[in-house]
Amino acid sequence: MDVNEKYYGYGSTMSFIVFDRINNQLRSVIDSKISNSYLKSASLSQSHSNLDIISLYYSKTNYLIIFDIQKEIMKNIYTINNEILYQEYNKNNYLMILFENNTLGLIKNSFDIHKNENDKNVDILQIFGKCVIFQWYPFCGLDENSLCYCNTDNEVYYIDLSSSKKFESKISLNNKIKEYKNNNSKIITLQWYISDENYKYILIGFDTSDICLCDMSPNNTSIITKFEKAGKNLNKLIWIKNEPGLFMAFFKNSSKICIFNVSSPNVKSITKFTDKNIINCCLLTNPYGSENKLLISLTDGNLILYDLNKKKIEKNITKGHSSTIFDLKFSPFYEGILATCSIDSTIKIWNIFESKKNITLTSSNRGVIKEENKTQIISLKWCPKEENKDLLLCGDSKNSIKIWDITKQKTISQLELKLGNDNTNNTSLNKSHKNFNVIGLDWNEENIILASCYTYIFIINFTANKLIIDDIINLHLKAFKIQFSPYPNDKKNLTFSVACSDGKIRLYEICKI
Repeated sequence: MDVNEKYYGYGSTMSFIVFDRINNQLRSVIDSKISNSYLKSASLSQSHSNLDIISLYYSKTNYLIIFDIQKEIMKNIYTINNEILYQEYNKNNYLMILFENNTLGLIKNSFDIHKNENDKNVDILQIFGKCVIFQWYPFCGLDENSLCYCNTDNEVYYIDLSSSKKFESKISLNNKIKEYKNNNSKIITLQWYISDENYKYILIGFDTSDICLCDMSPNNTSIITKFEKAGKNLNKLIWIKNEPGLFMAFFKNSSKICIFNVSSPNVKSITKFTDKNIINCCLLTNPYGSENKLLISLTDGNLILYDLNKKKIEKNITKGHSSTIFDLKFSPFYEGILATCSIDSTIKIWNIFESKKNITLTSSNRGVIKEENKTQIISLKWCPKEENKDLLLCGDSKNSIKIWDITKQKTISQLELKLGNDNTNNTSLNKSHKNFNVIGLDWNEENIILASCYTYIFIINFTANKLIIDDIINLHLKAFKIQFSPYPNDKKNLTFSVACSDGKIRLYEICKI
């Protein structure tokens, strides 16, 4: 990810997001789900002439989609017969694919428009053994179409696709270090040395947390160093650019980063900057400068941008909602404060100028909601009175409304919308065993609240931190959004409009007694 200064993230319940870190801008949001399939792998183009091309593979769809982020158009679709485990572009627009059956496939210039569908071929490479991981050579020039791959027999091959040779060099780690064979170690990660293209060094990590450095130069293949084990369950190895000889090791279920120098087999230093465990990470390097940024994903769903040069956290990037957002409202009194609510049963309060979330409010006092009892948050409304500017009203999927104090982060009042003794309607909220969404909410300066739920409009008074139903109107058709009239009324009657399921908007005036 060192060419175009973009970084991205995706997951089974979230959108795929592409950022431009230099300009601090959101470049694109791509739906992570198509039908019942989720985004499984992605790769950004590493070519300076095609910075906005991204390859997306959705699980079990048999389709590889080539997408232009800038133009927001689909460039190509390839039919894939095997599940894709991993994919990666090189600097020459070659896309290499690792399939579930441990074979490698190659697509040259995947974003070129093909007039003939038969031209959309994926070339299967002839390799030795079953491939478990690969990585393109990181430098431009004569070797830019070279790569290393490892197989299930712990053999490492360096190949050049521009050459007629089957491979340029090979090393069998099981033969070189008997411990790997005896322990049944398996290669899980590899990283080319990125500080000097004159050295064809590659780091190799095993599921036993062993790490070794190999020289893959033709006619000089050897194991240079075997490093000490610094933890359990090795996850990833990353070279630090512009810091020759330094690399980092990350471990699953751990919050620490171990830094090594190739001049010694022992750990150079250990860094711990969070109490949360690290899930994954990637190095963001500026090709035009010396800065090194580390983007780290944590078990709580948040991201950290860490400056390796300054040795400090540059930015906390907190997670958003995990599902559909139903409503969002800016505070009328706090500049830049935005409230959002979602299917995921949370309300989030954001400061848009600081690009971070301040508060997460759950619809359960325990903060943990069982799936079968999950309550979705449907609608929001800030209190319009300045003396109560910290109060936020929400409507949920179970006929209820609730008022939160966002400063104290607690509920101060809640009310279930019932019809009292009304037994005349078999489809009423009382008779039905279903729960109904509180879709529309409004709140005026006289502390009167309107709530639309099913076919009913509830007129509610908020007094002394209590919610009391004053009146109920049955529209006999579904009511959606609702709003008080912003215009003064000489009679001081209650005037509001309702959007209804028949496509019409109805205006009501309630006389005060």
